[in-house]
Amino acid sequence: MLNRRPIANFTDILTETNAGFLSYNALQTKLERRFADGLFLINSFTWSRGINNSSADLEANNGDGAVTNIANPAGDRGPSGYNQPLNDTTSVIADVPFGRGRRFGANAPAWEQQVLGGWQLTGINIVASGVPIDLSYTANTNQVVSTTSSVYSLRPNLVSTPQAVYGTTLTKTNSSLNGYLNINALTIPDGAQLFGNAGRNDLRGPAFGQFDLAAHKKFTLLTDRQTLEFRIEAFNVLNSTNYIAPGSSLGTVKSGTNLGSSGSFGQFSGATSVFPSRQVQLALRLAF
Repeated sequence: MLNRRPIANFTDILTETNAGFLSYNALQTKLERRFADGLFLINSFTWSRGINNSSADLEANNGDGAVTNIANPAGDRGPSGYNQPLNDTTSVIADVPFGRGRRFGANAPAWEQQVLGGWQLTGINIVASGVPIDLSYTANTNQVVSTTSSVYSLRPNLVSTPQAVYGTTLTKTNSSLNGYLNINALTIPDGAQLFGNAGRNDLRGPAFGQFDLAAHKKFTLLTDRQTLEFRIEAFNVLNSTNYIAPGSSLGTVKSGTNLGSSGSFGQFSGATSVFPSRQVQLALRLAF
């Protein structure tokens, strides 16, 4: 089709319309309790649902992107690209019971007060639903004006329900984790119909869980107004492996082609497929 264009160098024309919509509903709860001896607990829970028919060009995460079929924007109605229905965060702040004004060591020598007294510990546990995954393929037929744009990915057909696309056997190699998605549960539309029946963001990646820990202490210098604040923070202190989303694109496939394997489809590979491992940072703050 490119050689039929008056100006062959133009490979894509992007138009915008006000047909987009967004609906968000949520149940939010918070439990907060301050105990004796400097213990504080807060738990925040959110059960939400975000629905729209398009993300933006710069928000094409995990296969999501612009409206697939401009003649049928309603066909892209589905979970928002950032929709993670369940989110729960529990935070505990505890004053170490040693030092001035604490249960133990209130009359301890000054050097003990400086070294052991006044510490505060913080623990934060986060669990959340996985991120949405949008299945896609890029057609390789004469019916497609351009195959150079990453915005206009098409969706394949589902053999049965979306649950059938999830793989049953995971295989770990030195460079990737394979088998999260089952390619045999998908087919490419035949003939002139390029739009499959897979819904937008039908699938979801693995759940996320992380525990962070921090310790905080203020040291008094020459006067009470002169302090040195020390803080050490460890993110993902248990070094849990949290995968984001596997490859969800079948790549460039001709309509009617039988799928056997397709590159990185269903694989977690590379830094973009996993959340960061344990990270530790130190901070010093001088106040005078």
